[in-house]
Amino acid sequence: MDAICEEWERTEGDLDGMAVYDRLIGEGENFPLSEMEEFMYELVARDLISGTIHLGDVRITDIAPDLCG
Repeated sequence: MDAICEEWERTEGDLDGMAVYDRLIGEGENFPLSEMEEFMYELVARDLISGTIHLGDVRITDIAPDLCG
């Protein structure tokens, strides 16, 4: 979740979930895209992030204070 919070601060209110995935892969993490998508969907379901979902990608438009607190 640190990557989501750090990328959120950098983008100032509009974050593509793929940017978070690409960052994590670039940092040496190794997991399938489908796992990242499931994680993002769970964050949406728990109201920790909000946004739109298009073709499996989550465009984050808001983050709950509890996520990055």
